[in-house]
Amino acid sequence: MAVRFWYLTSFCLLTLKANLKVEETAPGVATGMILSLRERQNISRLSLRFKNGVHLFRMSTSYPQNLRSSEESFREQLEKAKKKEAAFIVTFAK
Repeated sequence: MAVRFWYLTSFCLLTLKANLKVEETAPGVATGMILSLRERQNISRLSLRFKNGVHLFRMSTSYPQNLRSSEESFREQLEKAKKKEAAFIVTFAK
């Protein structure tokens, strides 16, 4: 019985890995990543604005620096996702 369970779990893990690889190369993955990054960027902007809006007395020069650095990192991730999508489209077109 333990042997059957081992075969079953190893089979499930292999199919899970295969499905993950298929999803990584499927069309539109980069587009989904771009949309996800944009959504995360909007959420972080709103949460930062809310946190600093409630505590106006705590606002300092670190807030704009943190906001700029987080926006820059999101932009970098967005650019990487766009490049991946463009490379996939070019590869797919060939």
